[in-house]
Amino acid sequence: MLTPNEKEAVATAFKGVDKATHAMLKALSGERDDDQVIADLSIAIGELELAQSPLIAARNKVHERKGADN
Repeated sequence: MLTPNEKEAVATAFKGVDKATHAMLKALSGERDDDQVIADLSIAIGELELAQSPLIAARNKVHERKGADN
């Protein structure tokens, strides 16, 4: 089970994934020129990269806690 801090980290990551999803949907819309598509995809990549960090932190904390319990 996740602690409140771990839940917050996962929620933060979800927000980043949501921003990335919106950027990808803009790129897929067919209403964007190539420069806008490149910008949208770059934003999506950046948001996904940022979303990794809190997920990794939450996973590591759960793993450490599991190790301490054993």
